[in-house]
This record gives sequence, C-alpha cells and structure tokens, in this order.
Amino acid sequence: MSLGSMFITFEGIDGCGKTTQSILLAKYMSDLYGEDNVVLTREPGGTSFNELLRSVFCQFQTTRLISSQSYFYF
Repeated sequence: MSLGSMFITFEGIDGCGKTTQSILLAKYMSDLYGEDNVVLTREPGGTSFNELLRSVFCQFQTTRLISSQSYFYF
C-alpha cells in the first residue's frame, strides 16, 4: 500500500499527553507500515545538540534567564 508522506504534529499544554500519544501513534504506524517508514522526533530534538538545547530550555521554566544571554540561543 503506497501511502505517500505525512507530517503529524501534536500540540497542547504541558502534561496533556502529547508525548504519550505520539509514541502510541508511532508504534501503531510502525506496525502498519513498517518501522523503516516512521520517524518520531520532537522539537527541539533529534540530534545530540538539539537534545542538549531542549534540556536547557526546559530548565528555564524554573530558573531566571538574563535577557542578553537568551539571544545567543537564537
């Protein structure tokens, strides 16, 4: 069965289950279309640097950031 390409995103507030649902969908799609045809990623994520950047951003929810330093991330 030829499906073509799809890009599916999950949006919602913190703690609403986006990660859980995306993992469940990826498993379902992998079973249906093959593991080689499914890519699961998150923003920012996917590479070692992006995972490090993600951990820094997640840390800022509880710590204060100096505004001039925040420009270096973009």
